[in-house]
Amino acid sequence: MTVALVTLSLLAMQKQNLTYVEEQKAQLVQSRPLPDVTSPRQRSAVTLPPMLSSAIVRKFNSVAADMNLAFDEVAYSLESTERSPYLRYRITLTTQAGYIDIRRFLAALSAELPNATLDSIRCARPDAVQALLGCELAFTAFFRKP
Repeated sequence: MTVALVTLSLLAMQKQNLTYVEEQKAQLVQSRPLPDVTSPRQRSAVTLPPMLSSAIVRKFNSVAADMNLAFDEVAYSLESTERSPYLRYRITLTTQAGYIDIRRFLAALSAELPNATLDSIRCARPDAVQALLGCELAFTAFFRKP
């Protein structure tokens, strides 16, 4: 008789635990946001700014001036292809600065120019005791075609 009571008690506890787990699952499902049902093409649609080369040059220079970062050399080139739905404006520059200054410049530039990406960065220090790095940075800024 006691074995039957213990078995019934264990079954009741398991049922109570199962009910609790099901309630928690229902709450989690209700609190979870609905999945995005837009197509991948619609999600990736971004409105790019119009091409204004002088504006991007001013932005780069402004951010660099705010960071007290001097450019040794800067090159700009515009790439446009028939099949591409946007324009690519390539910017490469060289500078000598500390690691922290380069990181701050990249963070500020990313905030100011969301349509620009860092393509590559190469830094070298000619001497281990020298604080400044010689860096070459390459960016691409994307613009809509006219």
